[in-house]
Amino acid sequence: MQRAPLRESKALLWLVMAIVMMNSGYTLTIIYPVWIPITLILLSSLLIPIAYFNPPKPNSSALLILSMAVLTVLGFIANASYSESTNWKDYISFLLLLLGSYLVSRVFSFNEIVKKFLFLMRIICLAAIFGFLVVNVFEAEGLLKTVKSVKELYYNGFLFLVLDKAPFRLTGIFWEPGVFQSYLYFGLLLELFYLQVKSRTDIILFFICAIWTMSTTAFFLLPIFGLLILAEKHKRPTFLFFLFLYLLAIILYWINFDLITNQLAEWFPIVFYKMLTENDSVIARQYSVIADFRLFWANPFWGVGRQNLESQAQLIYRQMGVFIDSRMSTVTAFLASMGLPFTLLYLAGIFRSWPKLVKLKRSKVLIIVIILTIITTEPFMHSMFFFIVFFALFDGGAIKEINPSPESKISSNGPTASLQNITTGSSSPVQLEAE
Repeated sequence: MQRAPLRESKALLWLVMAIVMMNSGYTLTIIYPVWIPITLILLSSLLIPIAYFNPPKPNSSALLILSMAVLTVLGFIANASYSESTNWKDYISFLLLLLGSYLVSRVFSFNEIVKKFLFLMRIICLAAIFGFLVVNVFEAEGLLKTVKSVKELYYNGFLFLVLDKAPFRLTGIFWEPGVFQSYLYFGLLLELFYLQVKSRTDIILFFICAIWTMSTTAFFLLPIFGLLILAEKHKRPTFLFFLFLYLLAIILYWINFDLITNQLAEWFPIVFYKMLTENDSVIARQYSVIADFRLFWANPFWGVGRQNLESQAQLIYRQMGVFIDSRMSTVTAFLASMGLPFTLLYLAGIFRSWPKLVKLKRSKVLIIVIILTIITTEPFMHSMFFFIVFFALFDGGAIKEINPSPESKISSNGPTASLQNITTGSSSPVQLEAE
């Protein structure tokens, strides 16, 4: 019997996906950063020989990663020429992250990557709920070891972590609830608009856990997801009617911001009260962006350098009289650390990749809104999974791989359905209108 190619090995893919998740915001790799280069070197060592002996067909994503790598190296050289504190190790780590992400996207079937990711997110959700019960219901947090980042204390269950200061919020394996909700929304986009057969169980679980993170962004993105499903399900007049209602609601909220936010804060104090106060989250979101733009204007082409970003930002924070130890915006962080050319290339990749999940122009716009909202409110500079999707969808090869069609049928083997069945309960296929 002929042996299957190594790239089709399920065991190898599971190992790779474990490394991917460890390099996508896993709290313990942030607390113990030595894990990052070790796992990235291991990943490259595994995949480079596979790609060398069985090279994938060249595509436009190869040009994309090459351009990003060249700009990264030029940025290092430019910053090293006038800054003695530039550290080459951080640039090597980032280049390994890009290389590893590209290799994963090219060596393995993206369809299988998505399925493994959704399975892992399902496990993480269930583990996070279990952690919530252990700490909040059974009050057995003493059974869990504690780990500490710069200022946060976590109860560590390895497959889940619970924030000591906010144990009622789900964080999954990630260092912050907002990061967890972002990955849940990535999962929902892939579940709803990439896979031919959708799991009702996953969709319901992911939505529940996204709300359970009690992230403000999660609440604000919910109606966008509703519009996105409507855009795919209904014809233009119906969609435009609901879009008008949504925009009207935004205008009314803006006009009556204090009144409505106060009412929302009474109903959901954990989610909305921070919008009325100067708490750590609000301060970090406001002042980190201000600092990033000030650093960007100081060196708009190459930025201040990856390794210099935090030290230079801390100087600005001290001038402004605030203490911030976290970064919230991916876009402004790239602007400040790597300059305008790299950031524009990064955004161009996003505009070309994620919208390919859908066919209608209005749906593409809504997906861009969702992704831009996430990367401007959460830190994804070092998210390997995000870059894998980024490279896989860039040239459309991942879409051609399964040729997703709206005629997805209900699976007879589990709680699965097409998008039409999920939203209406009908067994008829979704009708996509031409634009």
